[in-house]
Amino acid sequence: MTDNPNQPTMAGKAKLSYFFLTLIVMANFAMVGIMLSEQQYGYAGLFAVIALLLSGAGFSMKKRFLK
Repeated sequence: MTDNPNQPTMAGKAKLSYFFLTLIVMANFAMVGIMLSEQQYGYAGLFAVIALLLSGAGFSMKKRFLK
């Protein structure tokens, strides 16, 4: 795969914060599964909403950092 010099890249700090945000989102989705298996549907819904909001924030953050 060739590197395109015109393609924008993310700075190191942005990559690190995006990485941690991704870990938090994955942990929230894992908690959804755990809460569903424990039959705690309210917490499962809460973690699902948090995960979806954080994933949306991550996409907008990545778009902003690539500009």
